[in-house]
Order: sequence, then structure tokens, then C-alpha cells
Amino acid sequence: MSPDRFAQRLERLEVIWPKPRCPTCLGRPHRVVMVDGDTDEVISENMPGFGCPDCGESIFREYRLVVDCRDAA
Repeated sequence: MSPDRFAQRLERLEVIWPKPRCPTCLGRPHRVVMVDGDTDEVISENMPGFGCPDCGESIFREYRLVVDCRDAA
């Protein structure tokens, strides 16, 4: 097989095969943040604000859970 023909076949296969997905975010990072209802201080988060720490994809959607910390004491 000639190198040109091999390159053409490889290009066709690259179009057919899906892009690899990040095992952490699956290409759509969702950030879940728990926030203190009184002080608006972040209590916990599942990933940093810039996006997925593994692939660098920016945040697709963010969920903010407001918690009343007075009841926990």
C-alpha cells in the first residue's frame, strides 16, 4: 500500500472514530458547590472553578447548594 493511500485511509478512520473522552468529566464537566447560606463561603466543591483538572475543559454547568450551617452546630 502506498503512503498516500495509507494516509487517506487513516484520515477516514479518524473521522469515523469518536474523540476520546476524559474519564473524569466525560467531556461535560459539572461542578457542584456547597455554600454556607449566611456567609456565602464555599464549604466544598467537586472540581475547581476553572474546569476539569484532568483535561482542562471549562465548566459546562454549575450547581450551587446553599446549606444552613446554623442547624449543624
